[in-house]
Amino acid sequence: MRHRQVRPLPRGGPLGVHGRSGVPLRRAAGHGPHRAPLVTEALPVDGWRERLGAIARGRRVAVVGVGNPLCGDDGVGPLVAARLAARGVAGALDAGPVPENHLGPLLALAPEVVLFVDAVEHGAPAGAVRLVRAADLGPRLSSTHAPSLRLLAALLGAAGAAAWVVGPQPARTAFGAPMTVAVAAAARALEDALAAALAASAAAPGAARTTASAAARRPGPAAAAAAPDAAPGAPRA
Repeated sequence: MRHRQVRPLPRGGPLGVHGRSGVPLRRAAGHGPHRAPLVTEALPVDGWRERLGAIARGRRVAVVGVGNPLCGDDGVGPLVAARLAARGVAGALDAGPVPENHLGPLLALAPEVVLFVDAVEHGAPAGAVRLVRAADLGPRLSSTHAPSLRLLAALLGAAGAAAWVVGPQPARTAFGAPMTVAVAAAARALEDALAAALAASAAAPGAARTTASAAARRPGPAAAAAAPDAAPGAPRA
C-alpha cells in the first residue's frame, strides 16, 4: 500500500472556508435564535452619540421605535418610543413589529431625518449601540425587520428624508423572554440621547410639527418590556 505525501497547510494566514479565500473560521457567539454574525473585522460602536447629534442638528427629526415588546431585547425600539412619548417629546412614534404600516403618520411629521430604533445584530457585546444607514442593513448588520426598514428607507428617500437605524446589540429575543439588563441600560441611554436630538430638532428653522395621533404616541405594552432583571432600564416615575 502506497503512502501519499500529505501537503502542509500554507502558513501566514487564517484558515478559510473552501472556495472563500481569507474568510476566517469563527464560531458565532451567543445562544438562542439570535447569534452574532460572522465578521472579519471589528465594528466600531463608540461615538454614536456624537454622530447622532451631527446627523440631527438643524434638521427636522422623527424617531420610530421598531420591534416586538413580547420578545425580550427585540422590544427596545417600542420601549424607547413609549418613554419619549411619556416625556412629551414630539416626533416619536411606536411602530411595533410592522413599521411600514406607519408610513402615513411618519410622513405627516415631514421629517428630514428618520431615526429607527431597532435591535441590530452587529457582533458587539449585548447593549452596544451602532448607528447605521437603514439601506446598509444586511447579512453583517442584521435585523428581523431589515426588509421593512430598507423599504421605508427607499420611500423616505423619495420624500427627501434620510433614514438611519440606531441599533443596540440584542442578547435574547425569544417570545416571552424579559429584556436583558444590558439592553435596558442601552434603552435609557438612547432615550436621553434621542430626546436631546429631538429637542434640538424642534428648535431648527421651520421645524413646526404635526402632532402624532394619540394611539401612536400613547405608552403601550412596550413600557413594561423591561422585566425585573432589567431594573436599570425601568421607566422614570
